[in-house]
Amino acid sequence: MKVRSVELIVLLGLAAAGVWYLVSATSFLEAGEPDYYLNPGFFPTILGCALLLFITVSLVQTLFRTSNREAFPARNTRRVILVIGLTAAYLLLWSMIEPLFYLFTVLFFLAVSLVLTLKRGTPLLPAIARLGLVAVLLTGLVYLIFDVTFGISLT
Repeated sequence: MKVRSVELIVLLGLAAAGVWYLVSATSFLEAGEPDYYLNPGFFPTILGCALLLFITVSLVQTLFRTSNREAFPARNTRRVILVIGLTAAYLLLWSMIEPLFYLFTVLFFLAVSLVLTLKRGTPLLPAIARLGLVAVLLTGLVYLIFDVTFGISLT
């Protein structure tokens, strides 16, 4: 797959997410008090507009670029597709079963780590133990940052 194709796919996906974010942000604008200039939707709307502006600039740059080399070796295509699928499944499970967020996060980190680091012939059990520990530590870090430090519950 060529770099230009990958960039266009990612940028179009980001543009769709940016439009969704901007629509969500503008719903907060209507909920604000009429006496105040800064309401809850003010900064998210600015961020959404900036995101769409930067995506547009990047799209134009990508379309006018002349070089078009391979993005990644063809042998890694299966890994890329698998990581995209794991990410989609993770986000879907998180939205459907919120109370199990931390369990899904540990499993997601472990699965992606295994997909990206394992080579044929590598012993599986030591890799699972090592990467499982890293997954638990990363999830613990997410918990400490959001739940403990900022008081934002992800479940």
